[in-house]
Amino acid sequence: MELDGFPIRIRRDEVDGVRVFWSEAPPPFSATLAFGVGRADETLVSGGVTHLVEHLAMPAHARHPFELNARVDALRTLFWAHGEREEVAGFLSGVASALSDLPLERLEAERRILRAESAGERFSAYTALLATRFGAGGMGLLDYEEYGLWKLGPEDVAAWARGRFTAESAVLWLTGPPDGLELELPRGEPARPFVPRPVGHTLPGFVASPPGGVALSALLPRTAAVRAMSEILRDRLHHSLRYGSGISYGSLLEYDRLNADEVHVYVGGDVLAGHEEEARDRTLETVTALAADGGSDEEVERVREAARRAAVDASEPRAWLDTVAEQVLLGSRPQSPAELLPEVEEVDALAVAHAAGNLAETAIVGLPAELELPRDRFHALSQWVDEPLPGRRFLPRRRGALRRRPPLSLVVGPDGVSLDDGSGVGTIRVADAAGLVRWRPPLRTIHRRDGRSLTIEDGAFWRRGDEAVAAVDAAFPPELVVDVDRDPRG
Repeated sequence: MELDGFPIRIRRDEVDGVRVFWSEAPPPFSATLAFGVGRADETLVSGGVTHLVEHLAMPAHARHPFELNARVDALRTLFWAHGEREEVAGFLSGVASALSDLPLERLEAERRILRAESAGERFSAYTALLATRFGAGGMGLLDYEEYGLWKLGPEDVAAWARGRFTAESAVLWLTGPPDGLELELPRGEPARPFVPRPVGHTLPGFVASPPGGVALSALLPRTAAVRAMSEILRDRLHHSLRYGSGISYGSLLEYDRLNADEVHVYVGGDVLAGHEEEARDRTLETVTALAADGGSDEEVERVREAARRAAVDASEPRAWLDTVAEQVLLGSRPQSPAELLPEVEEVDALAVAHAAGNLAETAIVGLPAELELPRDRFHALSQWVDEPLPGRRFLPRRRGALRRRPPLSLVVGPDGVSLDDGSGVGTIRVADAAGLVRWRPPLRTIHRRDGRSLTIEDGAFWRRGDEAVAAVDAAFPPELVVDVDRDPRG
């Protein structure tokens, strides 16, 4: 079977139950085996299980005469190689065999490697806005450590591989026919399309995000008008902040396809220290202006022309093959540029204005902690507005460096935990908890599914401190608890 409407000839096939898309291309021979499972499919306490499977499925030897690698994204896990056909075919068959029977004797070594990798990770405004919108689950997990690296056992990892890395959940693309290729993958259910589950915030809103810039994001329909609006907005912000005021080097656009119908749009950039307030104001002015005028004729035509050129660009066959594979894994049929181009040609200023207005009404804006947005238009999403739970009350010690005004108070009961810092009460019920992380020394962080968290200081901080920590531990079931042998304070 051949796919119509692409600038290259793409054929569809099947190997051992795996969907295959291939096209002839100049050497090297290239292939990517992709699965519809990623970080967003995990939970807070199982975070890293997909990463462990990916590492275990890769060859244990570091030296190879050809290029190969693998990666876990939010929604996909990818194994790829470039080289001679026989080398790449052997790599793919080896990965499939390993996924069918993971070399679990390597689990502890790979776990340590991934812990070391995780310790060096730095989160960003992009991941912070994902966590604010989606909480401690789904896409929001990109802002959290892979806590499962401290908890998961061999049975957990093997079960994840059997259930998620199946022939039915895989798509393979190749720069040549799949003749003679063998893929002995587990058989099972196909990957289900990802369903984003945002936290029930009242929007638009703002939140403190990692320092260094101003950013905004929105969950929007997957349409040509939204894509055009995103590109025009990024270009306007870049021009305003870099060339208009000279306070930013560049603006970044992340256009994340989540499924056949929805995208997450993120626009942000660096800002010169001391100019964060100006960047905030220019960003909001740019969004407001685009929602009003929808872009100039020149801006809209530039988007159309870029789409026309891409629709006939045959110079990157691997990119087209990867696009087809991604569409299939996201739950949609492959759509060619010939099919999509008419929708792009119909985009006008009115459609762009509507998309920008939708973004403005549902945006979450990330700002440096010292800045805010007008409270009559934007909601402060980082504030706690909870009622305290009934339970046993603990007060801090009042001597030396531990003295605080006003003092904290901790309440622990069978339903959860409340912490009052004098300016507000934070409460996490057991029923709403995503996980309890027990750090070393006895420091505790409790994560709520909506993305909020409470950190309970160690036993030396509280009167009857050992009892306070024991009460927190007893409130949460073992399946929500992760022990991390590290002090998060450095």
